[in-house]
Amino acid sequence: MNVDLPTVLLLQHLVVGMLTVVYGVDVVRRGFTSVDRYWMIAYLAAGLASLGHLIGTLTAQRDWTDSVADALLVLAAGAAWSGVRVLDGARPRLWMPVLTAVAVAVAGGLGSSVEPRGYLAVVAGWAVATAVATVRGSAIRHIGGAVIAGSLGVGGSALLLHTVVGMSRDGAAAPTDLMLSPETAALIIMVAVVGTGVGTLLLRTGEGGALQVGEALFDPATGVRTPLGLHGRAAALLEDGRAGGRPSTVAVVELVDAVTLLDAYGSRMIESARELVAAVLIDTAPRGSLVGTVEGTECSFVVVLPDHDAEQADPWRATVVAAVRASRVEVVGDGVRLGVSVGLADGDGALLDLVDRAS
Repeated sequence: MNVDLPTVLLLQHLVVGMLTVVYGVDVVRRGFTSVDRYWMIAYLAAGLASLGHLIGTLTAQRDWTDSVADALLVLAAGAAWSGVRVLDGARPRLWMPVLTAVAVAVAGGLGSSVEPRGYLAVVAGWAVATAVATVRGSAIRHIGGAVIAGSLGVGGSALLLHTVVGMSRDGAAAPTDLMLSPETAALIIMVAVVGTGVGTLLLRTGEGGALQVGEALFDPATGVRTPLGLHGRAAALLEDGRAGGRPSTVAVVELVDAVTLLDAYGSRMIESARELVAAVLIDTAPRGSLVGTVEGTECSFVVVLPDHDAEQADPWRATVVAAVRASRVEVVGDGVRLGVSVGLADGDGALLDLVDRAS
């Protein structure tokens, strides 16, 4: 392929750097969440990997810089996978990408015979795994999730096919159309990385996307409560409703008899039930809703439903209860108690009043 490899790597580094800055600015403006931790790792690792490969290309010889860059690219793909898992309330398992990245770095440092194509197979594997996790999760319903799945699915599959076919043949005996050239690999990686970066930005900032439902309000993976984030993020929503004379609907969902659960089954059951209910709320809440936890509690959640009156909230209430009952987590009684209150709220105090009434 007639492309200049250093130019492709430089362009990739600059674009990834720009996307990292944009994402970082939005994190500062909107607040930091658990999924940002993993996607920022992916951004930074991809940027450093492109820089390392660029340096290695300019020096015209493979050394420790290339091995580290290979490992960073593996880490970037794996961190994206961890971020998608956290988005859906699963445990990130970042140790798995870290372990594979270390293995790639060690193999490169020892002069493994499968280098340099071997690390591309690992990158492709993580890319395909991320695409699959995105398709199976809630993000695929949003444009950003579709962009991530498409970029990593197509790019990862192409890398995997060409790399495995190329590695399965003996050097010169391999047909040239099945061999993966460095230029082709660089172009595929650049498209996949940039597409993933754009997808994460769309999820975070675009059209009431997936992260705007639960971002900075509740972390299903760790159970971290951020009530101040709920109040701050709800301010604009409440102001819009008050200006238009529309009531704000607040729903409070809580686990029934959490103390009994704790005594009978232990803290792990409480954690599992909490993660389940949080995932159900984030998955079923209407677009633009806010989901958080009630301050000072372990198992109570609050949902602000825009443009919903009590009657409109009833179908959503039934969906939540049915989803929890259909789960594999067995809790006391019906599992959840869900109360709804409707009224005009023009600030934190009024919001808390609605929460108290719904409780």
